[in-house]
Amino acid sequence: MATIGMPHQQALQIVVDTQPQTRGPRWLHIIIALVVLIVLYSAWNWFSRSLIQTRRRTMCMKHTEPISVLFHCFRDAEQCAFSILSLLREASCPSRVQVAVYQELDAGDADVHSSALRMARGGEEVEWVQRLRVVSTDDATSTSMGSLFAWRELLRGPAKSKFVLVTRPGVQATTGWDVLLVETWRHARVEKLREIPVITTALPGGHRARAPSNRSAGALGVAQDWINTATANNRQKLHQSQKSVFTTIKEFRGRFPELSLRTFPRVPKHPVSTLAASGSMVFGPRIAFTRAMRTYPCDEPVADYAVDWVLSAMLWSSGTRFFAPQVCPFLQTQSRDMRPKRWDSRTLGKAMTRDHVAYATFAGVDLEKAVTSGRGRMGLLPNLNSEDILNKYGSRATFDRIRRGFQ
Repeated sequence: MATIGMPHQQALQIVVDTQPQTRGPRWLHIIIALVVLIVLYSAWNWFSRSLIQTRRRTMCMKHTEPISVLFHCFRDAEQCAFSILSLLREASCPSRVQVAVYQELDAGDADVHSSALRMARGGEEVEWVQRLRVVSTDDATSTSMGSLFAWRELLRGPAKSKFVLVTRPGVQATTGWDVLLVETWRHARVEKLREIPVITTALPGGHRARAPSNRSAGALGVAQDWINTATANNRQKLHQSQKSVFTTIKEFRGRFPELSLRTFPRVPKHPVSTLAASGSMVFGPRIAFTRAMRTYPCDEPVADYAVDWVLSAMLWSSGTRFFAPQVCPFLQTQSRDMRPKRWDSRTLGKAMTRDHVAYATFAGVDLEKAVTSGRGRMGLLPNLNSEDILNKYGSRATFDRIRRGFQ
């Protein structure tokens, strides 16, 4: 009997891998990459600091003139501290910048010194803050006299510097402002021997630079901080690009004209004569400011909106002449509009009309009628010479077109 062949059954073998798949090499590569990134960042940071210190030492050897910076702070310690540290951080030679602050406080207000210490980064900046000269007064709301009085009080201190910079809280500096202002002043030319040039302009607006965050931790945090810092620095450089501007005179606010600015059509080759001084940036020899304070004793309080006009009249009447820099080294990130409690615009307006008619005529302003001429609003000098027109408007055709709008 034939038998039917059965298929041969093969044994099914199942192999179970009890060892988990290792992911070590992948994480090892990530850790190595982060370590390399941190090392490169540390080396770059060290090299940057060394380069800055070398450049500062070189600049300090070439430019030995100290600069006194005068601030009037009215209950705005944070803004004042921000501007102080901005000036010191961006100075080519911060050891030669001496900052004096006249601060007016009410009960419970933060003071400039403690605010600056809180913002300082590193031992060097703490040393800058410790060198601040601060004069403090209480009951600011009731007793404030305004910026002119504050600047006069600071000028009474020891005269250790040839140059003085008058400025306001909320100002942000660009790199190398100190050397730029000194060199610009040296190229300013006046017509008479007794006249003293100062470098001044109304400031363009800008965005306040944010301090880098220190909240991240760990390797990933350090890498993220590095990326954020690089991005913030590039954004800050874009906002801080220096602008070429000159001062013009706007319409009246009450009994005093206010200042404005226009952009030069192209960067001038030399400092350009202008009509007025802005309290946000006036730079020149100390003698120019002390002479001006004798012209007007500042015994009456002055509101912020009138300070520019009164300061300009004081300086011009005492022999000072105004020049706009080729590029402006500051930005105005925040403005202030403070009025002292005892502010009397009528009394001061009468004094200005009586004592500073010559300056008003030079600036193209009629104080009695409270009218600013088209020439004043265009920022042009009285003689309307061709060089001044071309510097500020680029061509006769542009000048004629804009002038028709002011007639």
